[in-house]
Amino acid sequence: PAGTEANAIKIYNVLKNTYGYDAGSYNTYDTETPSSKMLLRFDYNLSENHKLTLRHNYTYGYDDKLGNRSSNNTLSFGSYNYRIKDITNSTVLQLTSTFSNKISNELIVGYTSIRDRRAGTTGIAPEIRVAEGGVTYTMGHERYSQANELDQDVFEITDNFTYYAGDHAFTIGTHNEFSSFRNLYLADYYGYMYFT
Repeated sequence: PAGTEANAIKIYNVLKNTYGYDAGSYNTYDTETPSSKMLLRFDYNLSENHKLTLRHNYTYGYDDKLGNRSSNNTLSFGSYNYRIKDITNSTVLQLTSTFSNKISNELIVGYTSIRDRRAGTTGIAPEIRVAEGGVTYTMGHERYSQANELDQDVFEITDNFTYYAGDHAFTIGTHNEFSSFRNLYLADYYGYMYFT
């Protein structure tokens, strides 16, 4: 609508000059989606019949998201963007044993931790919405990302005993997973303000 850019400039200047808050750009945005991965593996032959493997996977990445821009009547400033960060660590210890040409065993013990964080890209601020001239201007820390975290821990034990009989292999085993979760979600943790 007419006057949208002038209103955006006016709102930006009031926030910057009166309250010292930089709402960010309203017409250009830089987003990133990097990912770093690392794999470490250690193999050790305990004996001719027993092999031990230790491996660790590490992944770090984040994904920048543009705040809600689903309406033609919404103009969002750069401070309304948010970032989803993820750190995953996974460690597995595997022992493979051959007791004879008819009997073998595989033991796997693993632990995985996943840490997801959803946060604003410009620091602590409430979500601010200003309705003016048929347009809603959004800025600040997106209200559903102000306190949003998920931690997952998974401990795994697998043991498979195999007996070979001619063309057949009979396996009996167990697979156990123990999980714990922590979920922090507080909408409007830093506040939500709406002005006309």
